[in-house]
Amino acid sequence: MSTVAGGTILWHYMPGRAFRPTFEEGLVRTSPDPELLRRQGVTVVPEGYYDAKPVAWFSAEPVWEPSTALRIRGKDGNPQYVLDMAENARLGGGLFRIGVAPETAPLTWTGYRKGGYDAPDVCNRMAKRAAQIGSDVRKWFASARPVPRAEWIAVETWIRPPDGRAPLWIPFPGG
Repeated sequence: MSTVAGGTILWHYMPGRAFRPTFEEGLVRTSPDPELLRRQGVTVVPEGYYDAKPVAWFSAEPVWEPSTALRIRGKDGNPQYVLDMAENARLGGGLFRIGVAPETAPLTWTGYRKGGYDAPDVCNRMAKRAAQIGSDVRKWFASARPVPRAEWIAVETWIRPPDGRAPLWIPFPGG
């Protein structure tokens, strides 16, 4: 896990197009969120989508959580290619992350599975997909409620310095 001011931190990673409304509202929403989907004009969702208990996801990955990456879909609608960090930043309007203390997102992957937050077959598919893209479900944490700005301990954006140094996370102005 990452640390900020000597403490542990869990991250909610997202592209810029998701960050802007999250930051403006001051709330990391749970998913699935039928109200948010309706506001975004989504009228068709996958079968069983609303069966999952809503949670806000966080990761102990200190640099990037691969499961949050944008995906290029094939003609059949299935993900064909998972974008890397640079591609996500370019196509998603930048990369951002919101950090919280571990007690804010205490639900582990094991707790999620055993707590019946989603169907066992869905959890199995999630874990299989995570392994395929280099994500580790043991680093996934969740909150069973939306997380308000008052509980955020860091807000950062990913940049590529113009001098050619390695990309890095920096504090987001106003975060």
